[in-house]
Amino acid sequence: MNAAICSVSRAVTSRILHRTVSVARPLVLALLFVTAFAHPKSASAQITCGGTETGTITASTPNEPTIGSPGYTYTFSGTAGQTVTLTYTGPSTGDQWVYLYGPANEQLATNEVDSTNGPAILTYYLWSTGQYTVNTASEAQGPFSLGLTCSNNPVAPVLTGQLVYVYGTSASVTPVKLSWTLLNGFPAYEGGGGSFTVERSTTSGGTYTPIGTGVTTTSFIDTSVTAGTTYYYEVVANAPLSSSVPSNIISLTPNVPYIPSITCGQTVTGSLSTTTPVEPFIDYPGEQLSFNGTAGQTVTVTYRPPGGGYGWNYLRGIADNSGSGTVTSTGYLSTSGTYYIDTAS
Repeated sequence: MNAAICSVSRAVTSRILHRTVSVARPLVLALLFVTAFAHPKSASAQITCGGTETGTITASTPNEPTIGSPGYTYTFSGTAGQTVTLTYTGPSTGDQWVYLYGPANEQLATNEVDSTNGPAILTYYLWSTGQYTVNTASEAQGPFSLGLTCSNNPVAPVLTGQLVYVYGTSASVTPVKLSWTLLNGFPAYEGGGGSFTVERSTTSGGTYTPIGTGVTTTSFIDTSVTAGTTYYYEVVANAPLSSSVPSNIISLTPNVPYIPSITCGQTVTGSLSTTTPVEPFIDYPGEQLSFNGTAGQTVTVTYRPPGGGYGWNYLRGIADNSGSGTVTSTGYLSTSGTYYIDTAS
């Protein structure tokens, strides 16, 4: 029997109890209510680590608060330092949701997917010990399941990397920029003692040495590299109570950047590829150029991205512009010297 019928039944029972006070039989009626109207998916339904709860959403299943579609509520006992994963598989059609609330009833994370894209999966690092609440819901009617898994270690980051130019200089080698993502609730995002360790090796499958510790952002630039040497990288997430296994391993080979010069009235052409270094601050692959400028000149730089797509044009420290098609930046040179142009697409 679903919660909507229970709600109505409570109201009816309350009226019956009120009328029957004079015959002194409230205990019998209360027992009848528990036996006949108890709901297997009440607000206090528990789910445990490693467990799976199943049921069926029907036309009379009440809407879950906040979500606004039919579903059920569960609670579980969480421990600080755990990483929990909730997997909600709703009926075979329509959207499905899973919401996670903390011990103070604060909303921690949500996930919504269409049933054609698989179950709604939510992973979260628990900051405190206590009772956590899970709300699930689906647009359609039919069977559903909710699974809960718990781990005492954070989930490993997902690592990516690229070669970058050094902004403002003509460096002798392109540094390596590493970036990574990880699960909701990780302490580094909350300022609560979490950090990352960046490790490097020059041999595939070799020994990894930390080159960055106590990192509290999700990126790191390795400038201690040699052109032509292949480096292998991994990242470990460190939570207050435990650390993750290492991330996936990536490899990059820094090179000697070529920064061509350009003169007034000249046009330079080139090609961008998957190995083109990333322009700093623009964060997309591009090229750098240099030119000798004279005080009092007004300089116009015209850049056309590949295929006329979106691009960026920086006359470094003087002017910048971005857009589709031809991108133009114009600036006045107050001193004589070497100037740099950054372009990216």
